[in-house]
Amino acid sequence: MKFLSNIDLNKNQILNGVFQNLASAPSLPVAGQFYYDTTTGAAYVRNGTAWVCTDASKLSGVIPLAALVTDPLARANHTGSQTASTISDLATTVKAYKLNEFAAPIANVPMGGFTLTGLNVSPNASGQAAEYSWVLNQISQAAAGVKAVKDPVRALAIANITLTGLQTIDGISLAANDRVALTGQTTASQNGLYTAQSGAWVRVTDMDANTELMGGTEFLVNEGTTYAGSVWRITNTGTITLGTTNLTFAQVNQQTTYTNGNGLDLTGSVFSVKAVASGGITVSGAGVQVDTAIVSRKFSQDIGDGSTSAIAVTHNLNTKDITVSVRDKATDAGVLVDWTATSVNVVTLTFATAPTAAAYRVAVTG
Repeated sequence: MKFLSNIDLNKNQILNGVFQNLASAPSLPVAGQFYYDTTTGAAYVRNGTAWVCTDASKLSGVIPLAALVTDPLARANHTGSQTASTISDLATTVKAYKLNEFAAPIANVPMGGFTLTGLNVSPNASGQAAEYSWVLNQISQAAAGVKAVKDPVRALAIANITLTGLQTIDGISLAANDRVALTGQTTASQNGLYTAQSGAWVRVTDMDANTELMGGTEFLVNEGTTYAGSVWRITNTGTITLGTTNLTFAQVNQQTTYTNGNGLDLTGSVFSVKAVASGGITVSGAGVQVDTAIVSRKFSQDIGDGSTSAIAVTHNLNTKDITVSVRDKATDAGVLVDWTATSVNVVTLTFATAPTAAAYRVAVTG
């Protein structure tokens, strides 16, 4: 019998009821419809879009996502942690990423004693790491080519010369293949070290390439009227391009020239006082002194205190061979007074009456 309207049991139970038994799901189902599948041995309820098995033990095969209360594919439903080994493609996926696809480090990255390999074999910018063989090659080139001290030159020219033919430079008549330094060419990019030739001059082989030049390079000049023994240095800074960069040089061991003035002798770099025979001075290791055997010395002072008539005057001339003169300071007239050379450094003047304070001026010569 078919019911064409809903049956309200008023919350009463259906006793001894049986689900409709079917070998397969009924057609044209509606939400809430149920049946018992005789094939699977489980009851099913329609959720509006699919049949949901009510017996979990009977579930097999593909389970529609709509049949699940929680969608396992939604990231918001993933909580807790999971061991990396249980994620089948984790290692493969991570290893496939390139370092430049990760965020930049914000702290030092320890290498644990291991080595970075596959670096740039020809770095050309600041901050780039260099491959080991490239660094060794650069060191080797530097050691072989750019020497801080070049081989000596025979002569040096500080003024412009013609770069051809055998010439005389600083008093030296050059021979073929002599090394010559040029520091004063009108075109300063021509400065440098050359080999003299009967024809056109050429740069020396140890200073004829950019890699063989750097600021601070020095060389010695072996011969020459003016510059023999001098040492010169390239004063350029930064990159040098041979034939383009104006090369500049400076003498680094330049010595000061001394000239002996009046009364001095100069032997090598040692000055000494020139003492004329019987000229009144003597020169010794102790210093320059007046020759007292020839030159007289004088001592003078005011005398008189109003109470002393025998006045001792210390002159420190170290001799009793003296002359004593006394002058009245009020009239500038000379006066006669008895005196005695008490010692080589003291003379005693004797007055009949003690002179007033500083009344006289005494001069002792000896």
